Amino acid sequence: MANGKSRGDRETGSRAPSRARKRPPLYAAVDLGTNNCRLLIAARKRNGFTVLDSHSQIVRLGEGLEASERLSDAAIERCMDALRKISSKLKAKKVAHVRCVATEACRRAENGRDFIRRVRDELGLTFKIISGAEEAKLALVGCHYLIDTEAQ
Repeated sequence: MANGKSRGDRETGSRAPSRARKRPPLYAAVDLGTNNCRLLIAARKRNGFTVLDSHSQIVRLGEGLEASERLSDAAIERCMDALRKISSKLKAKKVAHVRCVATEACRRAENGRDFIRRVRDELGLTFKIISGAEEAKLALVGCHYLIDTEAQ
């Protein structure tokens, strides 16, 4: 009876239930660009994040945009295919926090906002079409750990 419980208590399971370890929330970023659609899923760690899963698929969303000023049906369908895969990964991993951004192609295309609405309606992913300045800022933030502060 070293732990204060009789053998009978231990055998019948009348101990207080142990606390289940709660998994920390997962975070994801989805970047819908002119050529690629990318996903990163990460968990917070002491000094940043640990990447748990990723996906990158060439979608060529901007194909033909210069001439027509519209996203083509073929490009939209390629992109929807990639976003279906991403949506499945987000659901499977039970990601708590997702940020989705769309860049140049959606910003310039006459039907860019309509496409983003379709994605929201069909897949439940809410994209923000960001400005060129915000796109550049996010690119810099995303690679700032790679910059050597001692370099001149």
